[in-house]
Amino acid sequence: MLKPVNTATTSATFEDQDDAVVAAPAATTAVAVTKPQVPSVAAQFSSATDVISSLKNAMPVTFDMLIPLIATNGNVCKRSDKKPVGDQVVFELMSWQDSYVVSPNDDRGPKDCVRYSDDGIVCSDGTLVADHLAYLRSLGFAKASCKQRAVVVGSIISCSRTPELDDELVQFDLSPQSRASFLNYALGCVNKLRLGKLTPEQVTKIKATAEVVSMGGNPFTKLMFSAA
Repeated sequence: MLKPVNTATTSATFEDQDDAVVAAPAATTAVAVTKPQVPSVAAQFSSATDVISSLKNAMPVTFDMLIPLIATNGNVCKRSDKKPVGDQVVFELMSWQDSYVVSPNDDRGPKDCVRYSDDGIVCSDGTLVADHLAYLRSLGFAKASCKQRAVVVGSIISCSRTPELDDELVQFDLSPQSRASFLNYALGCVNKLRLGKLTPEQVTKIKATAEVVSMGGNPFTKLMFSAA
């Protein structure tokens, strides 16, 4: 960047003499220009990721602490009575957490054989996940497994079928497939935040859409997530 010319001297010359030759401006000295510091791409991604990651375990919940919602039969339903609230639910994300279900993974397995875990290591009753899996397999349930799920806590903005849950706190119990959809949404938001196409406030306003899909010829309902 160059220093400005001393206009006081040149102006006086024009005013005093109509035919005067304008004196050449004094020599100028170049000033080094400091480029603004632009955060690295990695730093921008880290900052964007914090919007979702900062809400992990922000409001930990236990089983059915809030109104539990599940995806089934092409709708989002209340777990208590399977009453559908609509195929689309808009909510503000308040918190989310990991969840694990240790089960026989067999329709013949009794429900009292199912255990739950927050970390995939220890069940809520104190039993080690590995020990319970070994126990289930000893009973003949060769497909016994520990599946990672997620619980998403949100404040309902609207449901496509009924207003009864508006402004209520709920917890979505996400299957492994719906959990993957939620994490894909979070990942997609990272780049949109970095590019300025979404604001942090927009990221936490989410629309969950129930969709019937098929895996191995078996239809089931999963939740897809997008910015509301």
